[in-house]
Amino acid sequence: MFDENMIELHGEYSSQTNFFKKISSRLQELQYVKEEFCNKIQEREKKFPTGLVTKSFDVAIPHTDPEYVKRSFIYVIRLKPTLAFCKMGTDPMEHELVYPKLIFLLGVNKGELQLTILQSLMKLFSNEKQMSSLLEIKEKSSFLQHLQKYLSTNEI
Repeated sequence: MFDENMIELHGEYSSQTNFFKKISSRLQELQYVKEEFCNKIQEREKKFPTGLVTKSFDVAIPHTDPEYVKRSFIYVIRLKPTLAFCKMGTDPMEHELVYPKLIFLLGVNKGELQLTILQSLMKLFSNEKQMSSLLEIKEKSSFLQHLQKYLSTNEI
């Protein structure tokens, strides 16, 4: 589910579209997603925004339907600078924006697993100490260990 190659500690993207294209291309090269993934995740983000305001800072959890995912993954990007995402639960036409510092891009090929992952991420998002440490960690390996340690205790 987690892989050090799917952690970016200094993600820089010019736009949300640029972000989705580059990440989707990388995931396709690594054989994690199907060709349609990029279009489908962007379509879903436009209809059902995934930007969240948490106690610590804004995050986003973009994802799409399992049929576009070959192998399940969580791709984590720590952004510098941030990108605009529409806030979850709002009308995308109203453009209520959040500016996530972390993006957890989910690719799940089994629908029932998606709910479990989202629940575990929500627990992480509510833990200010854990979230703050994710902004401070300097090495990918440490970031990965921290994430795995925390999320494995929450049944992913």
